[in-house]
Amino acid sequence: MYLAVLFASASLRVVWRIIVAMCGTFIICMYDEVLDIVHRIEAGPHDHLLPEWPARPISAHPGVTAPIITARFDTACPERIGEGSLEARELIWGYEAPWAPRQLVFNTRLDGATKPLWCDSMLHRRCLIPCRSFFETSDTETVSSPKTGRPIKQHYEFTLSDGGSMLIGGIWQNDRFSMITTEPNVDMAPIHHRMPLIVRPNEVRLWFGPDFQNLADRSSVRLEVLPETYPGQQLTLGGL
Repeated sequence: MYLAVLFASASLRVVWRIIVAMCGTFIICMYDEVLDIVHRIEAGPHDHLLPEWPARPISAHPGVTAPIITARFDTACPERIGEGSLEARELIWGYEAPWAPRQLVFNTRLDGATKPLWCDSMLHRRCLIPCRSFFETSDTETVSSPKTGRPIKQHYEFTLSDGGSMLIGGIWQNDRFSMITTEPNVDMAPIHHRMPLIVRPNEVRLWFGPDFQNLADRSSVRLEVLPETYPGQQLTLGGL
C-alpha cells in the first residue's frame, strides 16, 4: 500500500510515493535543541536531555527535512563519545528506493540490516533521531474519519513513561536518513507488530559501537500510549 505525500520547495511541487511500513510521524526537536542535546551527550550520561516543550510542536513526515545527530567518525570504527565526536545535521527523512522512482523507504528493520539498501549505512553511518514523541497506526482498530465518516485506522502517540528524552536509532546516507525498527515491546505490541528502536541516553555509546544489535530487545523501555482523538470519534475493533 502507498500513501501520496506532497511537499513544496520555492518553485517546485514534487509528489513522492511513500512505502508504508510503520512509524510515519514524529514530533521533532528544533535544530538548536538538537545542538544542545549533542553537547549534553558529549559531556556525559544524562537521564533527561530534552529542553522544555516548544509552544507549537512540529511534526515530521517522510520526505521532509529534520535535524538528527550523526557521529563524526565511521561507526564501523567507533571512537570515544566526547567533545566534538557528534554533530547535528538536517537531513531528509526517507531513502530513495532504487527499484522505483519517486518512492521513499523511511523505516529500516534492525534484523534486515544486511540487505543491500541498508548494509553500508548500518555499518558505517548509524545516527540518532531526537524527538519528543512518535505516532503509530493500529493494525486492527478503526475510527470514523471526521472528514468523510468512513472507517480509518486509529492513530496513537507514544512518549517515554518517565518523561525523559527520546532518541531513536537511525542510519543515514548523503542527504537522507531512515528510522530503525525492532520487535515491539509490551506497550507497542497491542498496537503494531514493529516499534522504533528507542536508544536511552546511557545506551548512546552502545548504539555507535560494534555491539549495536544488542539493543534489539526494547522490553525494558516503557512507553505512555495515548490515542489521537477527533470530535465525536467512535472506536471500533477489526481491520479495514
